[in-house]
Amino acid sequence: MLHAGKKRGAKELSLSLFANGSGAPLAFLANLVLARLLGPDAYGNYMAILSAGLVAGGVAVFGTGTLLTREIAASTPDEQFKAAQLIGGWALKFTTILTFLILLGLLLWLIVGAAGAPITNWPERIAISGLVWVSVWVVLVAGILGGLGQVAKSQFIVYFLKNGLLLLGAIVVSLYNIGATVSTVLGLQVLAYSGAALMGVWWIYNSRRTVGDKHHFRDHDHLDPSQNSRGWLRSSRHFFVGSAATMLLARLDVLIVNGIGGVTAAGLFAAGARLGQIGIIVGTVWSAWLQPRMAYQVRKGDIDAVLRTLRIGLAGTLSMTGVSFLVGWVFAPWLMSLLGPGFSEAVQPFRWILIGCFLWSPSVPFYVFLNMSGHEMVVARIRWVQLGATVALSFPLVKSFGALGGAWAWAAGMGVTSAITIIIGILNIRAHYLAEAVKKP
Repeated sequence: MLHAGKKRGAKELSLSLFANGSGAPLAFLANLVLARLLGPDAYGNYMAILSAGLVAGGVAVFGTGTLLTREIAASTPDEQFKAAQLIGGWALKFTTILTFLILLGLLLWLIVGAAGAPITNWPERIAISGLVWVSVWVVLVAGILGGLGQVAKSQFIVYFLKNGLLLLGAIVVSLYNIGATVSTVLGLQVLAYSGAALMGVWWIYNSRRTVGDKHHFRDHDHLDPSQNSRGWLRSSRHFFVGSAATMLLARLDVLIVNGIGGVTAAGLFAAGARLGQIGIIVGTVWSAWLQPRMAYQVRKGDIDAVLRTLRIGLAGTLSMTGVSFLVGWVFAPWLMSLLGPGFSEAVQPFRWILIGCFLWSPSVPFYVFLNMSGHEMVVARIRWVQLGATVALSFPLVKSFGALGGAWAWAAGMGVTSAITIIIGILNIRAHYLAEAVKKP
């Protein structure tokens, strides 16, 4: 049985790596086709509207995706499907209200055209409103699948299926000479997200056969929404605070480099940063794979199992990220040449981004442990420290060294975050271990 569990876990991890890793080239190809269809001006407007919609969706989901994974995975196997119904129902109601309020603000901003809002018409506003809704649903569905232990499926719908459907839609529009407008392309995004969400819902529905029938559920207070909604809301808020820092960092880095070093430095930095984040794929997959396992082990109080899982995660993230780091370092000149002759100076920023990803990799299992053991606010504070350190370092480094200075600041922020996460993680694991030892006779 143990051998079968390990074999199943290895298969789940391999499928997750495939789903996540293959999603990046699909997204690249889809955007390549869309850029050719729209042209530079329309494509730029499309990206601005899309970014605004996805940020709105990220705010509306309010950290409930990670909460769903933790709470469902922490339930016993015969409770998990009912837990998905109860906690998922609460999350859907909460995010529906929040999404409606955020959409009102987004539409008002787009209509008034204040604070740098992109120019939009009503078809585009309707399309982006639909995208906000379905982007929230995809996060909720993926969180439930992760909690049910179906990590590969959660990664599949978020990365492979969504990007694959977008690419397919872009190819259809191109082949059949359908009028490619910003609203048409945003409509393709809505369809891609909707297809991913529906596939996830279908898998959740069928999961009753593998995680237990709801009629055999035994009621427990920790799954009662009327008693736990405040606690769930508090945890969601903590998860959101951490993810908001990450979201801001992803949006601000290029803007900061552009503001200080100019458009050329920003272009070189963006090329290195966006391509260099292939080093994060491994950590993202391992994080998704570790979350349900650690959540269940922490809830059981089995600290020895937590330590074994942490060691596996540490070995996996370090070794796999190390491989991607070496491959990226060696092939950096060739990869940058694919972007054009003007991007040769992005080689060194790209390599420093890879260094930052490698420095971050050993912190992944500790980050998961903190999130799954109720220390999500600690993680949120660490994320904001990373944001502050990166921004503070960017100003003097970018001013003196341009794109390379931006990459140094980014790598330093990742290194500082990793060190703090590991130290705090070890201290909390030690505290949990001592607490469980006291309970034992």
